[in-house]
Amino acid sequence: MKTLTVRRLIVSFFIVFLVIVLSIFLFIASVIYVLNNGNPYTNFLFNKHLPPYLEEKGYSDEDISHQHIVAGMDRKDYYYDNYRVIFKDEPNVSYYYGIKKKGKSIAQFCEKEMKVNNIYTTIITEKTKHSEEDCISKD
Repeated sequence: MKTLTVRRLIVSFFIVFLVIVLSIFLFIASVIYVLNNGNPYTNFLFNKHLPPYLEEKGYSDEDISHQHIVAGMDRKDYYYDNYRVIFKDEPNVSYYYGIKKKGKSIAQFCEKEMKVNNIYTTIITEKTKHSEEDCISKD
């Protein structure tokens, strides 16, 4: 009887140990996935809402040189990731769009990056060719 209790105790500790090790492994794998691929939920939202939004604004795939999801600036009411768009007729300016947390509406951010020495580094807020009147400022 006593050996059966000891055996159950050992098996129980072994199962708890395996669950803890597996949980740590899954957590680390999840963190690595998100760091490499971005948040799957915001990726889904951007891929679902941004292309139709740009079409509503009159842009087609032929007008856009590059578009992809990037890590963004921290804005309280918007998801952290941004959608970066570079237009073919204005290749020196990088525009950023965000999705509002409540209502999932799309907005263009007033801050854009200007290409200097082949690198998009200079942040500008001036009106450019594809600037929207109701853009959202960081302030």
